[in-house]
Amino acid sequence: MLARDTYEVGRDGLTDPSRLRGMNELQHRLLSFLMALMKNDANRYPNDMFVRLILERPEDWRFRRQLQEVFDRLLAQRSITTSSAHVTDVLLRATTAH
Repeated sequence: MLARDTYEVGRDGLTDPSRLRGMNELQHRLLSFLMALMKNDANRYPNDMFVRLILERPEDWRFRRQLQEVFDRLLAQRSITTSSAHVTDVLLRATTAH
């Protein structure tokens, strides 16, 4: 769903093939991580590395906006009162660590 905007409306072509490839790679990493997590695989990515892998496309402003919306919805569901500015700050620190 995150890459729907990469397709030409009503046609078979792509408007942003690079972004589509990036989203495809992201889905692959996410699924691999979740499968390893379900199997309790000790060789999976550490959580902080996994977050960096998800956020490594800082130039993709649409993805950053979509990710912020997901975090906002999750925080609302958990009734956590955290400002979106704080969440963005945490995400930026996670991606710039190292």
